[in-house]
Amino acid sequence: MCAGILRSIATRCNDLRHKAIAAAGSSEVTSFDQLAPDVLLSSQQQIAEMLARVLDVQAPNAWIIKQTQDRATHILSPRQSWIYRDWQKAIGDSMLQPLDNAQRRFEVIGYHEFEARHVAGDRWLKELEAVVSDLNFEVEDPQDFRTIQVRQILNATADLIVKLDDLKLSRRIVDRGTVMRVKDYRRTTMKKTVN
Repeated sequence: MCAGILRSIATRCNDLRHKAIAAAGSSEVTSFDQLAPDVLLSSQQQIAEMLARVLDVQAPNAWIIKQTQDRATHILSPRQSWIYRDWQKAIGDSMLQPLDNAQRRFEVIGYHEFEARHVAGDRWLKELEAVVSDLNFEVEDPQDFRTIQVRQILNATADLIVKLDDLKLSRRIVDRGTVMRVKDYRRTTMKKTVN
């Protein structure tokens, strides 16, 4: 099957998923697997019919869709936005400070105050640990994009460390041992990517 058709199918599946989530009408429903069972079944029926049309095959009957519903729900519920969607609201809420007797109800605090509120106790490291503690980097789950995102963050951080070391500065920002370990990490990950 050509890449264009696969992209078209993926786009249509995403559209149907997002429409079902939006139709739920609740900010609590952010993933396909959080939909009510009857809505899930109806959405999966629509997706099955779309796939049958695109592939020019007979659509599966309701019994088959019901029997494969759990697997389909898993496939259609990728976990991918571990910071952007999951934490954005919480970060935004913590940036607001209520105002008394003012025209506006809230004021946005500055970065310094935001950091001062959250640095104590390494809160962000605990949040990150909660997000990545169940990841298995040896066997990636194609439905969980967090592994890819964490690898991208690690690679970007490694690139930043090497670029800082390449700057012609009067004194070193990162110690030589760290730079060497980072360069070894980059060589190792590049070999894995190539293989």
